[in-house]
Amino acid sequence: MKENQDARPTKIYVRLVLFILLFIGLTVAGVWWAATSAKFDWNALKTLATLTLSTQILLAFLTVGLLAMETFRFWIFGWAIGVRMRIVTAWDAAISNCFFAWVTPGSAMADPASIYMLGKGGVPWDAAALLTFVKSITSMVLCISLSMIFLAMGYGPDMNLFLWIPFVSGIGILSVLSAVMLLGAFWPDFLMRNFLHWKDKAASWRWTSGPRLTRIVDALYKHTKLAVDRLRLFRQSGIGVMLFLLSVHVVYYVVFIGTLIVLLCAFGATLFSGIIPNAVIYQGFTYVAPTPGGAGISEATAVLFFGEFLQPKNAVLAVVLYRSLTFYLQIIIGAIYLPFIGGIRGVMEYSSSQKD
Repeated sequence: MKENQDARPTKIYVRLVLFILLFIGLTVAGVWWAATSAKFDWNALKTLATLTLSTQILLAFLTVGLLAMETFRFWIFGWAIGVRMRIVTAWDAAISNCFFAWVTPGSAMADPASIYMLGKGGVPWDAAALLTFVKSITSMVLCISLSMIFLAMGYGPDMNLFLWIPFVSGIGILSVLSAVMLLGAFWPDFLMRNFLHWKDKAASWRWTSGPRLTRIVDALYKHTKLAVDRLRLFRQSGIGVMLFLLSVHVVYYVVFIGTLIVLLCAFGATLFSGIIPNAVIYQGFTYVAPTPGGAGISEATAVLFFGEFLQPKNAVLAVVLYRSLTFYLQIIIGAIYLPFIGGIRGVMEYSSSQKD
């Protein structure tokens, strides 16, 4: 029995290493595909020399500002539910969240990582779970909603079926989550009463009465109830606080997507009114891509999203630099910083315990 307990964390470590290798492999493949399609050559790197000092300073400011805003989001969401945490605790949660969000498919370990780091820093576990859940779901809903609005307005590239499938499916899942979140926040009793009615009714249907499906439905009900209970508590903070937290998300995405817009403009994009919607849609596409952190697909679609505004080779260069400043750098920081504070081991063990 003890051997099995000792082996499980080891297997999870191996899985994390495989996720990181998968991210690297997909990224290399995506960059290679984009560079080949754009007929990229090393002379194109000379474009970097055209970046003015003011542009370099602005990019550095946005890169640091992105991590600062992610840290602030944890701190301010804690404040909204009456939790006072140290800035270093919010920083640890931010670095852990970024690292695990980008290297695990579907950001599967981002929330457990954040919860663990907040709990380790003295935040009550229930409060850590509440603020992490609400922060992540509202952030995703805002980004995807903006993407959908711009798509409905006719912006965005002409994507083939292969790219539309993950995009539409991801939007569909988040749309359901958004609906559940709104119902859970404002009409929690109505939602759970109808969910329970559906759950009991489904138990009598032949095609849903199997033990495996029953466990899935029970787990879905359990997690939905937990989410609704968290939203019910969060709603008590008041509409004013909620609107303020929404504005914090907006500033975060202005910094995040602003990095890409600055690079596109620096490399020659002039249609400012066009690159903003495309950059927002690209960010949403990156979030719902089926690969860890959008690795591979995000790089490979550089020309698709921004080729109409830039020379293909400059579009590839801008996207790779953007990913370097906002994704790769955060992974590197996490890989260096988290082991020093016991974050990797702690998150692995915490994630493992949550599945027991």
